[in-house]
Amino acid sequence: MKPGSRPRTASTSGLRCVRRFVVPSGIGAAFLRLVWEKYRAEMVAAIIAATALPLLFGWVPPNPYYGFRTPRSMSTPEAWYRANEIMACYLLASQALGLLAKRRVTAALISRWGRGESMWATPWVCVAALLGVLGSVAHFYLIG
Repeated sequence: MKPGSRPRTASTSGLRCVRRFVVPSGIGAAFLRLVWEKYRAEMVAAIIAATALPLLFGWVPPNPYYGFRTPRSMSTPEAWYRANEIMACYLLASQALGLLAKRRVTAALISRWGRGESMWATPWVCVAALLGVLGSVAHFYLIG
């Protein structure tokens, strides 16, 4: 490809192929981009909460892939379910606090500069999730 030229595109049934990537185009894609830009933090929090709920209800048996996996938590099934329940509670609480912090930051930005969403909205939720995981680890090892 020559410098400054655009990559070749082929349009087929609402999809635009740019090199090897398929990029949705049309009204649906614009709507998805708009929703992602506006509600990115809420979507991340919802995904984290959705992964925590099966752990909270004890639907996930001991396995090496999904859940609170430490040698102590995988020692017995009772320890596995207890550790996952603790972690799920911490994750759900941290996501609620992360969304609350995101709302407060957004409100402060609107009152200060007249702008709404910022690039710092999603990191609030991600930091809250990290604190939730660290809190669950501390709780499991210190309190049991």
